Amino acid sequence: YLIVAGLCITELTMDLIMYDETLFKYGLGKKRYSPRLIITQVFPDTSVSKTNVFSEFTLISKVNGVAVTSIAELRAVLLQDKSGIITITRLDKSKFMISRTVAITEDTQLLEQFDIKGYDYIFK
Repeated sequence: YLIVAGLCITELTMDLIMYDETLFKYGLGKKRYSPRLIITQVFPDTSVSKTNVFSEFTLISKVNGVAVTSIAELRAVLLQDKSGIITITRLDKSKFMISRTVAITEDTQLLEQFDIKGYDYIFK
């Protein structure tokens, strides 16, 4: 998983599909073998939590305009981008944008607030 911009993002697995009936179709047929990223937590008191763009079990299609389907791709896109803005896009094309500086500040605070130890934060 990866924590970024107040979101916990991971790869969609059959275990997660069973938690939300809107995800069932991703466990059937060829879709079962198409990797996807999903939000498993929207941390409270973050910029993203004050919007209605994301909730638990929201699927992500792009980050910074680049299609991402794995944590490795997500990490690569985030580390390569030099714009200073993080843009996360849902499958329905709704977007959330946040400055990288604000995201780092909020993520650092939430890692401390929720006592998340041993996590290798992407923007050290």
